[in-house]
Amino acid sequence: MMEEAASQLERDHVHNVYDKIAPYFNDSRYKAWPKVRQFLLELQPGSIVADIGCGNGKYLHINKDVFKLGCDVCRPLVDFAWSQGHEVQMCDGLHLPYRDSCFDAVLSIAVIHHLSTKERRIRAIKEMARTLRVGGRIMIYVWAMEQKTNNSSPVSLVQECGSLALPDLVSLQGEDLKQSGDEKDGGLLGEELQESTQSPQGSEGQVEGSCLRYYHVFREGELAELIANHVEELHVKHTYFDHANWCVVAEKVQVWKI
Repeated sequence: MMEEAASQLERDHVHNVYDKIAPYFNDSRYKAWPKVRQFLLELQPGSIVADIGCGNGKYLHINKDVFKLGCDVCRPLVDFAWSQGHEVQMCDGLHLPYRDSCFDAVLSIAVIHHLSTKERRIRAIKEMARTLRVGGRIMIYVWAMEQKTNNSSPVSLVQECGSLALPDLVSLQGEDLKQSGDEKDGGLLGEELQESTQSPQGSEGQVEGSCLRYYHVFREGELAELIANHVEELHVKHTYFDHANWCVVAEKVQVWKI
C-alpha cells in the first residue's frame, strides 16, 4: 500500500508538474553545470553514456566523441530533446530499458530527490548501477538541505518544522515541495505557487495555477551513506557540494557472490 501511495504522489507532484511546466522549463534549464560538463569531457572517446532523467537534453550535446542516450518520464521534455537530434526515449527510472553492464558512464542530475521513499531511491540507484560496466562511473546530483536560504524558504522551514505524516501537506511560502532529509520524520512539506522560470533573455514565463513539486532534500553525507550501505556494487570516489546540490561520483566494482 505504501508503494502505491509513493507512486501516486510522484505522479501527482513530479510527473504531472513537469508535464505542465515543460515549455517554461526549457527556457530556464539550458546551461550545463561546469562539473557535469567536465565529467563528460573527460570520458574516453567512444564511451557509451546514459543520462537518466535527461529532461530537455541539455547535457546530450556535450562531447561529440562519446555516444549518449537519454531518457525521461516527461513526454514534452523528451519530445523537445528528440527535436534537437538527440537519442532519447520515455522510461521509468525504476525499470530502465537497457541491458546489464552496457554503459561506460551514467548521469543522474537532479532526479533521485524526486523519489518519495528511501527504498525507491535505493532501487533507482541500483537500477542505474545495473546498466553500468565494471569500472564505469556514475555521477548523481541531488538537492541539498545545506544551502543559502532566506527565512521563508522551504528548506529552512523543513529544518524548523520536523515531522509531518506522509502525505499531509501544509501551505508554505517558497518555490517547491520538499521533504526533510531525516528519514525517520517522513516529513513532507509543500506550498502553493505560481511556477515561474527565468528565460535566457531575462524575461519571465509563468504557468497559470498552483503546482506542488516533491523533493526529498538530502543532508550532508546522506547520499554517499545511502550508496555505501545499500548499493554494494558502487564505490564512492568523490562527494562534493555544487549549485546547492550534493554530488557523488561512484565507480562500479565487481561483487563476488558466494
